[in-house]
Amino acid sequence: MNLNFGTVGLDISPTGLSLTQEIHHSLLTEIRSTISEIWRVMTDGGIAFVTVAGKKHEDTPYDEIEPGTFVPLEGSEKGLPHHIFTEEELFREFKLFQIQEISLRDKGRVRAIWLKKSV
Repeated sequence: MNLNFGTVGLDISPTGLSLTQEIHHSLLTEIRSTISEIWRVMTDGGIAFVTVAGKKHEDTPYDEIEPGTFVPLEGSEKGLPHHIFTEEELFREFKLFQIQEISLRDKGRVRAIWLKKSV
């Protein structure tokens, strides 16, 4: 990751990242770019903890804008894309990483994944 502070640049490669309830708020193309960026900046052996949406809220109306991506039509997240991940999709999209664990939380609405970068 290149953090630029005026004329001074600082290159860092984190050994650990936590992304909770963030990356699923995009179209799948953007999510894939984010996953690639996570891979790029992490050090070999680095660990990431990521949570994503695992299912929609049943009581909220949605429009599906691409396969698996929905936009709530009302509520506090109205208009915000939500990509809903299946477990199989997590394995496919995070294939560069060693998946350490996948678990369900909040009655299945959240999928949590522990990843390790190993080259």
